[in-house]
Amino acid sequence: MIDHIEEAPIVAQRPQPDVAEQQQYAEATAISLERLIDRLKNDSEFSKSLAEHPKSTLGEAGIVLHKEGMEFLMEFHPERFDRLSAELFEMMDPSFIACMDEPSCSVGNK
Repeated sequence: MIDHIEEAPIVAQRPQPDVAEQQQYAEATAISLERLIDRLKNDSEFSKSLAEHPKSTLGEAGIVLHKEGMEFLMEFHPERFDRLSAELFEMMDPSFIACMDEPSCSVGNK
């Protein structure tokens, strides 16, 4: 007979999306980055607002970026990620790009 059973602590974890969902998330992230790049190229007021208020500007523009989506984009479409990143780095200060990713700016809802 067992006198004492130790139980492992229960840790709540977010369920992992299946591969199809990961690919959709990667595509949505790529589209958000493409929209961001387009706005930066064509809308000087958006660029100014983004520099001053990144969280609210991205949210108002409906541009949602999450770390998880970036990771899926890198995994499924590394060339596309590299191309989009290079375009952003040419237009923006690299330290600002890090600020756009959740949780640092908390852009969008999961």
